[in-house]
Amino acid sequence: MESFNKIGFVKTAVLFSLIFISSCKPKTVDQADSKDFDLRGSWVQIEYRNSLQSDRSPLKAYKTFDGGVTDLNIGSGKNLPFQIEVRTGNHQGGFVWTVKDKTDESFDVFGFTGLSSSEISFKLKLEKTVSDTSLIMMDNVKKRKFVKVSNEPLTDPYRFLISKEIFSGRYNVSNSKNEVQFKDVTFDANGRVQGFGDFKEYSATSDFAAQPEDIEMIHFNTDDSFEFESRGDDILLFERNPIDDYTTDRGLLKFKLIRKN
Repeated sequence: MESFNKIGFVKTAVLFSLIFISSCKPKTVDQADSKDFDLRGSWVQIEYRNSLQSDRSPLKAYKTFDGGVTDLNIGSGKNLPFQIEVRTGNHQGGFVWTVKDKTDESFDVFGFTGLSSSEISFKLKLEKTVSDTSLIMMDNVKKRKFVKVSNEPLTDPYRFLISKEIFSGRYNVSNSKNEVQFKDVTFDANGRVQGFGDFKEYSATSDFAAQPEDIEMIHFNTDDSFEFESRGDDILLFERNPIDDYTTDRGLLKFKLIRKN
C-alpha cells in the first residue's frame, strides 16, 4: 500500500509540473483570447503617409486615393465583436465594417470595401514592426495596408498626419529679405504654435475635392492664410492675390520657416 501511495504521489507531482510548464509557455495567436489585442485608434492608408514623408506635399498624398477605403476609425477594438468606421477619402462618405471573429493572425470582417458593389467578407491582419503597427486588408479586389497614426480616434487623421510629417518641429522664421523675425518657433502635431507672434493655432488643407483650386494652404487662428511650399526641411509661406471671385494667384513670399536641428 505504501508503495502504491508513493507511485500515486509521483504521478500527481508530474501532472502538476506539466500543467505549470504549459501555463508558463507564451500564448500562440490561436490560444490568445480577444483581450490580447487592442485596435482602438486611427489608421490611414500607408501610401498616403509615405507620400507625405517623401514628397512633403498634401496634394500629392491626396492623389494616392483610388476610391477604395483610405482610413479606419476604431472607437472600441478590444473585445469581439466590434465595429470600424471607414471612409474612402476625407471628403467622401463612410460606412461601417463589422469585425466578427478572430482566427489565427487575422480578423474576420464584413462590409463594403469602396471597390465592392456589395458587402463582402474579408480578412484584416494585424502586423507589428519596429517602426509601424499596421492592419492589412485582404480581399479579392486589392490588398491594402493601413498604419496606425493615433491611439485615439481622430475626426481628421489626414490633417493630423500633415501636421506631424510636414510642420511639426522647431524653426527660425525669416521674412522675404532673409531677416530673422522670430526665433525658436514651435509647431506641434496637434495644431498648436508657440513663438510666432499672434499665430497660436494652425491647420493645413487636407481636402482638395472641396477646393476650387489645388492650392496647399495653411490657416492660422488670426484668419490669416498662406500658400505653403516645402523645400527640403524648410517651408515657404506665400501670400495669395485674388484674380476673381473664385481664383487667386501666388503673391509675395511672406515668411520662411527654417527648420532647426
